[in-house]
Amino acid sequence: MFKSLIDYKFNSFITVKLSSVFYAILMVLVALFAGIAVLSGIVAVGSGQAGDGLLTIIFGPILALITLVIIRLWFEQAIALILIAENTKN
Repeated sequence: MFKSLIDYKFNSFITVKLSSVFYAILMVLVALFAGIAVLSGIVAVGSGQAGDGLLTIIFGPILALITLVIIRLWFEQAIALILIAENTKN
């Protein structure tokens, strides 16, 4: 992988190799966001703001899921573009 980093002619692509690592990191961050949203909603319900808390509990994980889908689509698009470039190079 280090050889790919110092390849000045860009003959090999590292995006396909590193995308699974970046996707896993982003999945953890999105899950952390969803967990924080649910916890803050529970705290809001406990402090007397039932409407805001319930909305946060409901829409926090939904927003996290939508974000995860968008991230996945972006990674798939990038990988598909690179695979097309590799296939047309040969």
